[in-house]
Amino acid sequence: VRNLAYTVTVESLTELFSKYGEVTNSNIAKRKRGEKDTSKGYGGVTFASVKEATAAREALDGAEFEGRNISVHYAKAREE
Repeated sequence: VRNLAYTVTVESLTELFSKYGEVTNSNIAKRKRGEKDTSKGYGGVTFASVKEATAAREALDGAEFEGRNISVHYAKAREE
């Protein structure tokens, strides 16, 4: 999930995506800024099934969330 507002929390991200199925994991990429961790503006959501992930992607790609239009794509597998 790209273009997240810096105020988005893991809880609010999970709540948004759980409308489309069982979210098994979600995270927001963070960077260390002094004493605080701040959002990098992107994160990830994992669903229990591909069908649920597809429904969420189709519904939310380009949707407005907390003042920004988010971009939802499937993650690419990392090469080792």
